[in-house]
Amino acid sequence: MRPPRTGFIGSFNLFRSLVVALQFLTLFPVRARGPLAPGELGRSLIFFPVIGAVIGGIMALVGSTLATIAPPLLTAAIIVALGLALTGVLHFDGLLDTVDGLFGGVHIEDRLAIMRDSRVGSFALAAGICDVLFRLVTVNILVEAGAFGGLLMAAMVARCAMVYAVVAFKPARDSGFSSDFRVGTNALTVVVAALIALVVGYAAVGPASLVLIACAFTLTHLAGMLAVSKVGGLTGDVYGAVNEIVEVAILIALALWWPSVSGLLG
Repeated sequence: MRPPRTGFIGSFNLFRSLVVALQFLTLFPVRARGPLAPGELGRSLIFFPVIGAVIGGIMALVGSTLATIAPPLLTAAIIVALGLALTGVLHFDGLLDTVDGLFGGVHIEDRLAIMRDSRVGSFALAAGICDVLFRLVTVNILVEAGAFGGLLMAAMVARCAMVYAVVAFKPARDSGFSSDFRVGTNALTVVVAALIALVVGYAAVGPASLVLIACAFTLTHLAGMLAVSKVGGLTGDVYGAVNEIVEVAILIALALWWPSVSGLLG
């Protein structure tokens, strides 16, 4: 009998990992069969940019269709709502919990307890309002410019940034999603995810994709350092917050500089 392959690709089922990533990041009706084995969450990370591209692609497709019959602002509002719906507001909820926890407690234990609390505080309310407003304004600008590839780029790079956050920083807790995701990951996981984002991003916005990915990783590192200083590591909520922060930052960059970006496309 041939011995099982143990390389990076052969050590796990790629399709199952894709399903696990879909199951975790979206509300799509797909579920991996049976319980997840140790390391399966971590091995699904390489598909996070792919799932981000799918989410962004759906928003771009719906947006480009609606733009032919609806005003730009209404189209933008529907796109923003669609993005929240596709993810089950998972990342948005993580942003609210993270902001409340990091800035609402005095000691590490207090901050972690606040992040577990389902109630919304004033910090979370302010962060949530800013998140939605920035999305609405920037998406409206991209819709008016016909820059629907920017929606795909922002969603994809944000999920790629989550991969970097998982691998680069230790978890704040010994159990939970943050620790489960780290099992079976290493620097190669980040490299593969970044290469996927770069290839798809180049098709979406051209050479600017390299700059955007580099900026996303830098912003993620700063956010990770803040989380480590506040709660000793990263949690699942912080991963969600990273996604929201990076995605909005990419949208802002594209809204400001789309004429320059689109000029690179020739």
